[in-house]
Amino acid sequence: ATRLPHSEEILQNPSYTAFELELRTRGVELIDLRTPMLREKILSGRAQYLSRDTHWTPSAMEGCAELLARRLRDLLPGEFPSAESEACEGRTITVRSRGDLVDMLDLSRPLPGYGPEGAVLHPRRQADGTHWRPDSASPVLLLGDSFTRIYSAPDLHWGRDSGLAERLSDHLGRDIDVLAMNAGGSSSVRQSLARYPERLSGKKAVVYEFSMRDLSGGDWKVIPMPPPVKSEPSIPVAGEVGVTGTVMEVSEIPLPGASPYRDFVMSLCLRSGEAGDAKDMLVFVQAVRDKISTGAESLRPGDRVTLHLVPWAKVEERFGSFNRSELQGASADLPDVYWAVDY
Repeated sequence: ATRLPHSEEILQNPSYTAFELELRTRGVELIDLRTPMLREKILSGRAQYLSRDTHWTPSAMEGCAELLARRLRDLLPGEFPSAESEACEGRTITVRSRGDLVDMLDLSRPLPGYGPEGAVLHPRRQADGTHWRPDSASPVLLLGDSFTRIYSAPDLHWGRDSGLAERLSDHLGRDIDVLAMNAGGSSSVRQSLARYPERLSGKKAVVYEFSMRDLSGGDWKVIPMPPPVKSEPSIPVAGEVGVTGTVMEVSEIPLPGASPYRDFVMSLCLRSGEAGDAKDMLVFVQAVRDKISTGAESLRPGDRVTLHLVPWAKVEERFGSFNRSELQGASADLPDVYWAVDY
């Protein structure tokens, strides 16, 4: 292994060694990506982070995908083709974006040095040429945040079909399953998995990607994991339906301009019915769309509202990766989860 120059040694939290030991004692393997990323920066001179965005470069992500693929092949012998997919050497595309750092500056006019930045991607597509989709039958589930999604989803403006899940699939030679959410690395992605524990059926390895800053500033509340048995909502809804009820709780929303993401979803507990027939449901509502408020942030506990709802499972693929805030306590575990189409 190449020894890093003393001046390039990584500063580390004093409790990190104990944290790593605790994980390994509990059978959790830790792959700290900072050292290989720093080594690559020193040896190749390539930047590991975008200059106008808070996320890693495609080449940094590619190196991490290769590392993860090698380890998964060791852990799960016989699960993947013997040789890496030829798609690893397939076509490339170049995308350009201003980046979230420039977006948060909200400049009224372009300034020198703040123009779009380019990135070269290696997209993975379906056999018929359509956009890549996760494979629920895969033995591997990738949990992640925006570092997983940055080159996967149009809402982040850095292309698609080229994120960590797609690149890991390429290096493994078969598609994997993925559950990722902007800013959701520490808590929200685990909460989402707990709502649909059947996502773990048939899985032999779970890769959990999150940024280092989540260790100091993330919400690591304990989230019980129910057995992987699919349950149906107790309030059957075939399609869109109007429900009148009282807002019992609302989740927090970020201050305008405080989030690097263009979309934000809030949560509320809606109580329908009266007295003994009262029923609580968890409703996700889009509070910010393309950096513009939808007005949902004005909802307060005690408000009487009629919302048009559809089961969350029907729209989760479209909206489930957006940055969102969750309710706390019992309301976060309500079995009936819906999406409000009003906003």
